Amino acid sequence: MNNNGVTKHLIRLRKMTSLAVRLEWLGSDPFRNYKFKYNKVENDFLTENELAALKRKAFEIDRISYVRDIFVFSCYTGLAYVDVSSMTENRLITGPDVELLIKTFRQKTQIPVNVPLLPKARANNLKEFDLAQSPIPKKPYKQVLLFQFNKGKSVHGIKL
Repeated sequence: MNNNGVTKHLIRLRKMTSLAVRLEWLGSDPFRNYKFKYNKVENDFLTENELAALKRKAFEIDRISYVRDIFVFSCYTGLAYVDVSSMTENRLITGPDVELLIKTFRQKTQIPVNVPLLPKARANNLKEFDLAQSPIPKKPYKQVLLFQFNKGKSVHGIKL
């Protein structure tokens, strides 16, 4: 576990010790003089070549191919994986100046979004996902499946 992961857990522990002090279970707060510090993390982005390699990659397990397709689609739309994986066909509408829009609410924030369905996203063929017949099991198995998919990644891209 890296510094940021440890720091996150220590902050949670501090909340519990602060509660214990307020309830007089502890005499003093052991974190009183401790300052938590996160390390700055630079996020890497997939290049067009890495994304193309991911699209070409063949997986033996259909579910992982399905996860890959949703991930690539989410890269082209900017929607989070959870928003794309829970989307239904009735979210596709015809917009005034573009051919198709995805009209949905972000699951995390419940903020409404209208995302134009660009040609590269359309090329992924939304019908292929067959959103109603998803081969991905419902939670908590979805998290296990994503973990299996992520195990195949290298540092900056996908092992091919």
